[in-house]
Amino acid sequence: MIKAVFFDFDETLQDRTAAFERYMDGFFARFFPGVTGEELAEKKHQMRQSGNGGYVDRVVVQRADCPLALDGRSCGRSAGGTL
Repeated sequence: MIKAVFFDFDETLQDRTAAFERYMDGFFARFFPGVTGEELAEKKHQMRQSGNGGYVDRVVVQRADCPLALDGRSCGRSAGGTL
């Protein structure tokens, strides 16, 4: 039985920035192992910018064209959700 739930909106309990950096490393290593060097740095920069520190309306982002798309397609269903 769940007795408590913590919501850490201001990064008091977890360093979101550090966690997101580790997530990006794993994400690109798993799904885009061929992206390296300057291209990898640029894609990670774009992810940081579009993520806005966790303060972003995901519905609006998903409806817009994704600046991270490696093949020029949007990140919506038509692109298969790929970056």
